[in-house]
Formats: sequence, C-alpha cells, structure tokens
Amino acid sequence: MNQPVSSRKSPQQDYEPKPSEWVDFEAAGVRELEGLSIADLLKALPELARELNAYREKHNLPGPGLISDHAIIGQDVYIGPGARVYEFSTVRDGAIICSNAVVGFGNEMVNTFVGKRSHVFHRNSIGSSVVGNNVDITVGVTAAATLFANPDMSRPTVDILIPMSDGTVYNTDTPKFGAVIGDGTRVGMHAALGPGVIIGRASQIGAMVRLTPGIYPDGMHIRDAGFRVIDAASIQTNNPNQSL
Repeated sequence: MNQPVSSRKSPQQDYEPKPSEWVDFEAAGVRELEGLSIADLLKALPELARELNAYREKHNLPGPGLISDHAIIGQDVYIGPGARVYEFSTVRDGAIICSNAVVGFGNEMVNTFVGKRSHVFHRNSIGSSVVGNNVDITVGVTAAATLFANPDMSRPTVDILIPMSDGTVYNTDTPKFGAVIGDGTRVGMHAALGPGVIIGRASQIGAMVRLTPGIYPDGMHIRDAGFRVIDAASIQTNNPNQSL
C-alpha cells in the first residue's frame, strides 16, 4: 500500500526535522552537515567523503586504526583516524565513519554517517541513515531505507514520509532513508528501524523492537519484551523520559 501523497512541509506546519537536532556534527568533526535536511545530508555524503580523503592526503593526517583485509570498502567512503572496520563488513556508497568509531564483524553500511566513538557491532544492516556520536548498535539491527510500495525495489521512487505528532506528514524528498539515531543512544539486538524513523538522544531501544515511522523523543526507554511494534503516535512527546 502506498503512503499518502504529501507536500514536503504540510500547510499546518513549517517545521522541518533536520539530523543536526539529534546529532552534534561539530563534535563529530564534520560541521559541513550542520543544518542540512535529511535528503540533502544523504546526498552530500559521497562528495564530503572525497573531500575528507583529499584533505587527509594533502596534510598527511592519520588514517584508520584498522581495516580488515576481508572487509569491502567501496568508492567515495571516508574512514576516520582510529576507526576500525572488521572482517566481512561492507562500507560503501558515500559512507562516512568518523574517528574512533567501530564497524564490527559482518555489517553492511550504505550511504550512512557514523559519528565519533560509535560502535556498530555485528551483522547489522544500516542503509541511508545517520548514526550519532557514542551510539551502540548491537547485533542484527536493520535500518531499512526503502518501501515495498516501490514497483522496483532496486530503483525506488516512492519518497519516505515521516508522520508528525500533530497529525501532519513530512515528506523527506528522498526514496531512501532509514533512520536518524541520536547521540548516546543504544539499540538492542534484532531491532527493526525505518524506513523513516528518528530516535532522539540518549535513548534505549530494546531487543526485537520494531519502530514505525515517526520521531521518538530524547531519553526514550523501550524495553525488551519479545517482538514488539511501537507506533510513534503512541509516544507522549511532552514526556521525554518515559519507558515502554
């Protein structure tokens, strides 16, 4: 079933969610991403990766801490100083891995930003997403970036929409967007995120939880309890430290 058609900003609101509300890009060393929309940020990643690599080469700056010989590193990828990419992980299509971040065993990172000192541990699939600083993503987590509504999933054309708390819908203007995961958040094993999920800072998402599209406030604690589907519309946005 297709999502409803919507303008980028609904008539009822002028608010546009931007990843810099939940991720400190200046602290990550990439202030160029500050204030960009979701679509513009994802589009900017490949060019920024090229610029960061050129700057490092020109000024003879330190390289990654470790890139396994068994990892696949695509074009237009930047892996920062001290960052590590382990065996059988694929990092491609404009991914940026900031300093001292870790991409563990068997991950796929596609057109994704990973902030400083974040850990993406084992067998996670993160597509077209923004992962903040000091984030922990455990095992088997998926940030899905496209919708079944696309006639051809390999060439998506249906934009990702984010339901807002006032009942309006924000059109991201991109058919590929998984999640924004705010600074200091932890995501438990086999959680399913997106397409179209924004998780606030310092949150904890329990194991085997599926988050529907929407914006989840800072400090959310969603407990492990088997497989659970959490609807963003059920979250009280004026109560940031609630637990579910």
